[in-house]
Amino acid sequence: MPFRIVCIAVLARAIEEDCASSASALSDTDVDRYHKDGYVIIRNLFSAAEADVLRQAIETDPLVASNDMPMVDAAGSRSKLTLWNYAGNDTFGYFARGKRWVNAARRLIESPIYHFHTKVMLKEPRVGGTWEWHQDFGYWYQVGCLEPDKMLSAILAVDNHTVENGCMQLLSGSHRLGRLAHGVTGEQAGVDKEALGKAVKRFSLVHATMRPGDVLFTHSNLLHSSAPNESPSWRRSLIVAYNAVDNPPRAGTICPLPAEAPLEPLFDDAEILTRGVVRIDPGRDFLDHARNAAQFSAGSN
Repeated sequence: MPFRIVCIAVLARAIEEDCASSASALSDTDVDRYHKDGYVIIRNLFSAAEADVLRQAIETDPLVASNDMPMVDAAGSRSKLTLWNYAGNDTFGYFARGKRWVNAARRLIESPIYHFHTKVMLKEPRVGGTWEWHQDFGYWYQVGCLEPDKMLSAILAVDNHTVENGCMQLLSGSHRLGRLAHGVTGEQAGVDKEALGKAVKRFSLVHATMRPGDVLFTHSNLLHSSAPNESPSWRRSLIVAYNAVDNPPRAGTICPLPAEAPLEPLFDDAEILTRGVVRIDPGRDFLDHARNAAQFSAGSN
């Protein structure tokens, strides 16, 4: 068989395998539920062994802890997050740029996408604070993104997420309200209290309990929060935000433009286990508290 024909056949097979991976990750029912309810939980999108590699990376990579941002809630308690814009060639990048996760996000957004940011959420035992009720688009509108249907967050459970350790709470279907006004609550963006009061009466409250490896996909306008972690157990998450290429922020904000944070080339999912823990490049663009606060204070101007 001529070499050119062999190459074309191999490429076609790779594309078919990518599509098959995407199809197996999300069913038509999953996609319909996401659009109807504003969220969907995919159980075991990653195996327990893969989630354990991620846990080890969080615990052993010194750049995760040394670049965290403590975010104070209305009561003065703190939750921590470490955030960066560019998915690299490390353990976190193997997840964020892995075919399984990217293809699932593409199917929900229904458009070519890029890496908006990755963050590690850290709710410490006994002391991890509240995340106030908000919409992610309450932040993202501030940087000039205009189409909430083209943005989502994908939350991978690293530990068990339970009611006791402050799992995410969400209002099912609340993404249909559109973007609501947000203000500052503690050091966090919080949704307008009057609007929240009406939404709580209209939409069902869901506690998103998950096991390691489960992934929760949330529409950017979905109202969500989390209670304090009053348990003896950690609640940690890897959250990857994806955005459509044709829904960019303004230039010069804390968020990347599509050309600055491409997902390609995608990683084969097998690399998570075969490579194990690979540390973050010390030159990574971690977001600091001052830049974050300045951007939100500047608003959408």
